[in-house]
Amino acid sequence: MKDWDTMTISKVGQSTLPKWWRDASGLSEGGVVEVRSAKDGRNSIILTPQKRKRHGAVGTVRQDSSPITGGGPSHIAVEMSFLIDTDLLSLLQPKRVPVKLLDWVEANEDEIFLSVVSLAELQFGVNKALKGHQPELIVWLDETKRQFASATEPLTESVLVRWKELLKDLKQKNRTMTCEDSLIAATALFNGHTVATQNTRHFEPAGVNLMNPAG
Repeated sequence: MKDWDTMTISKVGQSTLPKWWRDASGLSEGGVVEVRSAKDGRNSIILTPQKRKRHGAVGTVRQDSSPITGGGPSHIAVEMSFLIDTDLLSLLQPKRVPVKLLDWVEANEDEIFLSVVSLAELQFGVNKALKGHQPELIVWLDETKRQFASATEPLTESVLVRWKELLKDLKQKNRTMTCEDSLIAATALFNGHTVATQNTRHFEPAGVNLMNPAG
């Protein structure tokens, strides 16, 4: 195998960078970097922040412990993308949004996606809300759907196959998840997203990458 192996991280990707790589590169909460060899004989690397892109980038992941070679950049641009959970979406209502969450959303707006499952959960909640609260909630949900129209992940056949694989894995490990959480987790696993949620324990059985931007 070559010293380096390239994989694509994007909205339609099916793989994610290993956690150790994201942590070591300072990408646990998103961002794009170019990686260069420090040429110090100690396998050191230099990370340079790059401009963000909407649809992901190409990342190159080290496969062994030999030093990085070559005179120029290693052509690595790594971008994290996030699938925001329903619990955080519900906090984005104008009167409820925490400052820390708002700052994170504004800083990562181009890398945030949501699942159609979350939209269904929110719509169900609006339908069950008190009549006096519904008009305001309807306006907010319609605006949310409009804002994330191009970043809403559907439940395609491929995603549902990944979901069935996840259910099989959970059964083998004697673990359980709610139907909604398992569908969101499968969507994230298939598309290479990190799940952004306050309920990290709910998603841990799926083995998906997690973060809590409101914590």
